[in-house]
Amino acid sequence: MGCLVCLGCTGLDGMLHAGDVDGSTESTESADLKGFMPVSATIAERLLPLQLGVAELGRRRDWENALQTDEDCHMDDTLMDEAKEYGMGSGVEVIDLHRQGTAAAQTVTGLVQVRCMMGAYQGVYRYYTVLVQGDNNTPMTMAMAPLTLMQPIEADAGHQPTVAPAAEIAGWPDWHRDKQTLTVFSKYRGPGDCGFYGQYTYDAARRQFNTTVVRERDCSDTVPETINPAEWPQIYPAF
Repeated sequence: MGCLVCLGCTGLDGMLHAGDVDGSTESTESADLKGFMPVSATIAERLLPLQLGVAELGRRRDWENALQTDEDCHMDDTLMDEAKEYGMGSGVEVIDLHRQGTAAAQTVTGLVQVRCMMGAYQGVYRYYTVLVQGDNNTPMTMAMAPLTLMQPIEADAGHQPTVAPAAEIAGWPDWHRDKQTLTVFSKYRGPGDCGFYGQYTYDAARRQFNTTVVRERDCSDTVPETINPAEWPQIYPAF
């Protein structure tokens, strides 16, 4: 797993051994930081270089500080001990990296998945875009922005099911890096016979998730013999 960026390095020196990064472009323009929040140099120094994979458990707090998570996504000492005892890891994973620019001025875009909590049969997750920028004359800087995912919301009686963007999602996520696609199966109850299934494509250039499809099945008194969320009724896009 290759080194990507180092704090204090500039230009090409900060991008050596970029084996984890998808191909670069020739654009030298700085990334649009609208909606992004800066990460302090102290925290960035502990998190860089960015690498694909699950962060060490000891870096969980640094990632929480960098992503400015609230108490609902905080791993306290008790949860840290449980994660260590049961081998659950930090719950923070860099699942994608893209590089843009030239040797003189570069931007690395990272996609980060954070498990906020683990319930009886599924977890609650949040997603963030992390930007690392620098050129031959300035040190690398780090900034982040939270992402949203479209998912079902409760519809009024007599109305069709609908969706809305949310900052976190409950379920079992599955990231397909080769297709830049995230699928999430969210259970409304243990057997998984009802819930929703979402498929999202990550647009690294625009730094957002685009919704491919959302499917939902209501709970009933009986559990079907076969459960296939990918064939549940489609509620988004509407027909």
